Amino acid sequence: MTDRGVASIGRLHRLRWLDIADVPITDAALKSFDGLSALEEVSISSEKVTGEGLSNLTKCPALNRLDMSGCGVTDEALRYTAKMVSLQTLSLSGVRIGDKALRYIGDLPALMGWTCPEHWSHPPDWRSCADSPG
Repeated sequence: MTDRGVASIGRLHRLRWLDIADVPITDAALKSFDGLSALEEVSISSEKVTGEGLSNLTKCPALNRLDMSGCGVTDEALRYTAKMVSLQTLSLSGVRIGDKALRYIGDLPALMGWTCPEHWSHPPDWRSCADSPG
């Protein structure tokens, strides 16, 4: 499957879950996700998916479970998760993040579960999450 094939998924307006974890897509594939208002769960693991791709998932208001294990997102890219007010579960295994990401993750109002990365770009200061306003 290619970016073009995944982009055609954007026409499936009743789609509730999508597992494309083993598909080598790029950010371009996620541009069509803005019409997926019923989408609740997504699994993506392509290293070529970055903050640009993540920003497209903010257009899925029902999204409550996101697995981005192995994706190429950064601390700064995770700022887009703040717009995912329904997000309850977030998995970032294999993603290199640091303290700044903790602030964004700490702002998720509905978050109930989070899989931490095995590797940090630098050791986290867990207090940064607790000290953030909100």
